[in-house]
Amino acid sequence: MVLSALSYFLIIFLLWSIFTKIFCKLTMGWCKSNTCLIGRTVIITGGTSGLGFQTALALAGRGARVIIGDVVDTKEAIQNIIEITQNTNVVGKFLDLSSLDSVRKFCDEINKDENRLDVLINNAGVGSLPNRYTNDGLQVQMEINYFGHFLLTHLLINLLKKNKSRIIFVSSIGAFLNNLTLENLNNPAIYNNEFKTIAKIYGNTKLCQIIASNIFAEKLKNTSITSNAVHPGIVCTPIYSNVLGTNYMKFAKQMFYLGLNIFGKTAQEGAQTQINCALAKELENVSGEYFVDCIPFYQPKLAKNKEFCRKIWEKSEELVKLKPEEKLIYTRTKNTSNITMLFLSLIAILVVIALILYIYCQLTMGWCKSNTCLVGKTVLITGGNSGMGFQTAMALAGRGAKVIIADVADTTKSVQEIIKETHNEKVIGKFLDLSSFDSVRRFCCEINNEESRLDILINNAGMAALPFAYTNDGLQQLMQTNYFGHFLLTHLLIGLMKRTKSKIIFVNSLAAFSSDLTYDNFNKPTKYNLDFKTHYKIYSNSKLCGLIASNIFAEKLKNTSITSNALHPGIVVTPILTNAVNPEYHKWFKNFLYAVAKITGKTPFEGAQTQINCALSKDLDNVSGKYFVDCKPFFQPYQTKNKEFCKQIWKMSEEFVKLKNEEKLENILK
Repeated sequence: MVLSALSYFLIIFLLWSIFTKIFCKLTMGWCKSNTCLIGRTVIITGGTSGLGFQTALALAGRGARVIIGDVVDTKEAIQNIIEITQNTNVVGKFLDLSSLDSVRKFCDEINKDENRLDVLINNAGVGSLPNRYTNDGLQVQMEINYFGHFLLTHLLINLLKKNKSRIIFVSSIGAFLNNLTLENLNNPAIYNNEFKTIAKIYGNTKLCQIIASNIFAEKLKNTSITSNAVHPGIVCTPIYSNVLGTNYMKFAKQMFYLGLNIFGKTAQEGAQTQINCALAKELENVSGEYFVDCIPFYQPKLAKNKEFCRKIWEKSEELVKLKPEEKLIYTRTKNTSNITMLFLSLIAILVVIALILYIYCQLTMGWCKSNTCLVGKTVLITGGNSGMGFQTAMALAGRGAKVIIADVADTTKSVQEIIKETHNEKVIGKFLDLSSFDSVRRFCCEINNEESRLDILINNAGMAALPFAYTNDGLQQLMQTNYFGHFLLTHLLIGLMKRTKSKIIFVNSLAAFSSDLTYDNFNKPTKYNLDFKTHYKIYSNSKLCGLIASNIFAEKLKNTSITSNALHPGIVVTPILTNAVNPEYHKWFKNFLYAVAKITGKTPFEGAQTQINCALSKDLDNVSGKYFVDCKPFFQPYQTKNKEFCKQIWKMSEEFVKLKNEEKLENILK
């Protein structure tokens, strides 16, 4: 009986754990901004580990000058950040938030050495410390988490006022568990239960941070400075090292850490909300908010009591010994039924299936987590005017790269939008018609003459369907747009790519697995009775050819500094689906295709993640000849393992695109 009850308990606990984990994953906020921070300065307190380190890593990856203020040695953290991002403009400075003298020395140094400060992230904090008072007469946890940051922010306001800047307080949902009064602001109530004492002090510090953030926002509303607070989530970081107190039950500690590891976020996941508050353009003029998982959240009741908050602020000014000239002026503000049942049941089943597919897609979705900075590097993206190409161009421009968008459509609007979003002026558009070899040759001649390097080539452009026709080059139009054009383009740019350690990326598709490619139908595709089937087979053949080309480029270039990989972005709702079904085909089928894509498919931003990862990830610097799905290696169609078949397809491709002898890879590499 006892064993049976225990079994039921474990099963219920397991199911609850799975449900909770899935809920946390699905509701987890993620920074999707592509803002470039070149020329901007960021200060992060407590940036050597946990959330602070991940935030420093992400912002350094955007090209910012990052200053880490911490009480511990910052050398190792800085070396790691520089090594990962290739951004050498990262420095560390000593800052002890439990000492007002240390805070003042730090701020004096910053105000003297720096000419601007764009983002101040008050991140440092402790989950618990023995209840004692510092040399400043302040409760140690209150001083580290709140009073130190309160003084720090005041002393850096003049520097922040020089530009459009942001203040971010890293608070916690623990603010809702406070017992804050004016009397216990610096004299916390002590309970018999050690954990309760620790939790209340911690909750009070976090409520004070929200109050401070709100009042900074109010006082600075007529300036170019915004102030917001965030809750990062329950994150497995060093802040919880003594959260249950040093004398608390060992079993309780172990259970706490077990729960933290099961349901908690990683430091990188937890840092996303503060990274988003630092980067998101849509938050430029947003102030006085409290964010959870990158979206605004309601605040504790006391944070809305303006009279109470005013008194906490004034008491804080007194406790940190603010001089009159350092204070900010406070501003006060104001049978038929059977058929129906069958139909509803069918709808319910479809909804459940759609929900399962959606959850599966969300949980398995790959996400680029690289923080590599691309300042000084050049990227070329075909078809970068819309869809995944546009999102990839936006992301890489956000990392500081010079981005060249090659497209048959006018790129003016897209280029302007990317520059506006990322503040990276090095984004240009050039005309390229992949269905014309003359256009490809003119384009490559221009690139080779104007550019001194090419670090990343992303063969992204493509169509799902085009009218069944042949181009002026005598090639099937869809095959030339998706494959032959890129095959020639890549050959003609190899000489430029050889100058640096570079990457070739072919944006492919899982449709390659259903190809019917043979030597005979390579440029003379089989026409089926069903128009959609004809289009689909040509599309899948073009994708198999792209995968074969990627593998052979990888093999032929293995002794150079160039890698070549292919990828499947997923089912993505982009303009490529516009003609996926011939306009003359059944309208209901077209609508059905779009409905499936909308439910189970990715947005262009989500679909672009694998190619962005292939372009950025340092782990892939020496990886070549692979096929990636959701940022992970995936097996390839069986045809790609037939070396003789692939070799013949390559040889026929050289003939179809009319490669000159000196343009063939073996001669370029001599």
